[in-house]
Amino acid sequence: KIERDAKTRHNRIAKAIAAIDAINQRLASPRCRMRTVVAVEDAVKAELARINATRWVHFTVTEHTQDDYRQDKRGRPGNNTRYRKIVRTHRRVNFTVDEAQVAHDAA
Repeated sequence: KIERDAKTRHNRIAKAIAAIDAINQRLASPRCRMRTVVAVEDAVKAELARINATRWVHFTVTEHTQDDYRQDKRGRPGNNTRYRKIVRTHRRVNFTVDEAQVAHDAA
């Protein structure tokens, strides 16, 4: 029974890590639909709850911005060309495996 529990625990942790990687790939794509940190957290919580790995895997959502400057109007740029600043916000999910909890459950 101990070996079976350890194997099940390991498989659940591996599935949770794969699910978080899949969410990170969705967040990195140019057409991501998750616009807020709360939406990302809800998606990750739902995946971890579906896998039953919330006990061992903890996560944080980090956010960083990227500035992009585009011409205000079309045409060739000149001395008087005005530029717009476009700010894009990117999110990423970082995870940690709670080794202390895993060891406690294994004992």
